[in-house]
Amino acid sequence: MAYTDRNYGNRSGFNPRDSRPEPKALTFPAGYLKDAYLDETGDRDIRYITSFAESIGKSFSTDDKTGKSKIRAYFDTVNSIKDALFNKVISENTAMIQLAQLKSRVVGRVAKETASPFFSDFINKNIDIVVSDKALFKERLLHFRDHFEAVVCYTAEKKDRR
Repeated sequence: MAYTDRNYGNRSGFNPRDSRPEPKALTFPAGYLKDAYLDETGDRDIRYITSFAESIGKSFSTDDKTGKSKIRAYFDTVNSIKDALFNKVISENTAMIQLAQLKSRVVGRVAKETASPFFSDFINKNIDIVVSDKALFKERLLHFRDHFEAVVCYTAEKKDRR
């Protein structure tokens, strides 16, 4: 029996990979995006940089489909859009369109199984909030960028995942 056979030479048919527990469903923290990056008083909610970001980053750390490099690449795109907008290289409308395009790109990644539905939900939920009010677009884009950066920081490298 070759090493590459499904039961790895174990004639009993037991495959240790089949005995791994099912991964638990990944969820967002309670109250996540309820007030679009703001707290009850209308100030920026620090949890998007601390506890919410840590929780989501730890969830991404258990996600076998979405590597940190992919998460980082999406963050880099959001950061580039923010920089181009704030440096007046692109208009607000162009920035909104470029940001919204990330939603379709992440759907493609999920279809190819190179990103998880949880990552897709993260991107989609945040972009929906950012583009939902044109008057608040720039402010919310900045808040999302800061939140996303913290999430990336809390996400373990693939070699460190357990």
